[in-house]
Amino acid sequence: PFSELANSLLNGTFNGNVSDLKSEVGMYQLTEAPKQEAIFKKLVEMNSKLAKVTKKVKDKKGNEEEKEIYVFEGVKDITKRVTDRAKSFYDLAFKGNQINQDSYQAAINEYKRLTGDTGHKIIDSVIRRYVDLDTGLIRDQVLAPGNEATATIEAKTLYEALDKHINKLLHSFPEGTRFLSEIQGVNLPKNEAGTMDFLYILPDSLGSKVGVLDWKFTDINSDRYDDIPWYKIEAWNKQMEGYREMLRSYGIPDKQMDKTRMVPIISRYKYN
Repeated sequence: PFSELANSLLNGTFNGNVSDLKSEVGMYQLTEAPKQEAIFKKLVEMNSKLAKVTKKVKDKKGNEEEKEIYVFEGVKDITKRVTDRAKSFYDLAFKGNQINQDSYQAAINEYKRLTGDTGHKIIDSVIRRYVDLDTGLIRDQVLAPGNEATATIEAKTLYEALDKHINKLLHSFPEGTRFLSEIQGVNLPKNEAGTMDFLYILPDSLGSKVGVLDWKFTDINSDRYDDIPWYKIEAWNKQMEGYREMLRSYGIPDKQMDKTRMVPIISRYKYN
């Protein structure tokens, strides 16, 4: 079974070379061109096997630091996170003098506040009102908003704007599309995990295609930029490729992937 292979990969007892590993992993992937139901069940299953915990881990220099990581099946630490790809790109761009200190620090600060971001929590809350995540289907009757909708004036304004956007987005998909929100996943061969903000699976009649949208709450310093800086876009692309690789590791081929995009949600500001 899949869990036996996973355990052998994760606890170091797998005996064989890279070719053997690829062959073994292939045995436990979804079949080629998997159907909507199989994809949905696979995503939910893998999500259920992952948990986030905060542990002391060693960085590349051997120093210990507190870090939130994923744990697979309660026993194996998944040390890499898909979002780390963005930070790695910022580090390389700064060291290569492609971005200056101010831009680098602003990008890192944005990266650090991704976890627990208010906007992400509100969107997840809104989606759960419209979608029954046990089935992935749009509810016949929308649930009432929770307390987060009116916690503060700012939260109320943001909630109303996002509610309108998400309602329109969900109802833009064909009937029978299934949705998942804040769905955790893992790329076992790469020992890398992450959380996809929004995932959809089209009906079988439309090829059971899978799409991923990732919300990016970001700022633009309009004194310096008219649009999102190139280095943010590049970092986001690297993060999204991590999610695509994760889906490939589940047996979902590129030809079955629909839109895989970062969705910027922008607040503009100026320095006084």
